[in-house]
Amino acid sequence: MEIEEVTGRIAENLEHLKRYTATPGDGCTRLPFTKEAREAAEYLKSLMTEAGLEVREDAAGNVIGVMKGEDPALPCVMMGSHYDSVVNGGDFDGIAGAVCAIEVARQLKEKGVTPKRNFVAVGFCDEEGDALWNRILRIREQCLETGMWSIAKNLKTRMAFLSMTQ
Repeated sequence: MEIEEVTGRIAENLEHLKRYTATPGDGCTRLPFTKEAREAAEYLKSLMTEAGLEVREDAAGNVIGVMKGEDPALPCVMMGSHYDSVVNGGDFDGIAGAVCAIEVARQLKEKGVTPKRNFVAVGFCDEEGDALWNRILRIREQCLETGMWSIAKNLKTRMAFLSMTQ
């Protein structure tokens, strides 16, 4: 396969993914756990499947594709990046790393190469790590503004209970 074909395929995947934004024409807004992030995750899973990877999504929303190696007991080689974004972020921030990792898997498959160890392509969710924390702070602020102090005061206890029951 010529380099132009490879880079063309990467560009096509990136252009497709950049459509999943809440702010078309104004940078990429693909916040974690939103409709746009869900659509991006589903698209990444389809690309991973096409590349011959065993695909799963964990409870945190990370999309993981594995190409089995000759010796899966060895530490894996992992590539990827996040697929979510901040408000009005760069169109290709994060997704470029995820798409390129999938392209490496495609190249291995197309060339008939079985790696010595597992190759893992990953699309991480919630790169900033604060989607849940921001929601907690907003709830707390609303409780304080409405005079519902008892709810705000016990928010930490309630969140700890919720995390134990899920």
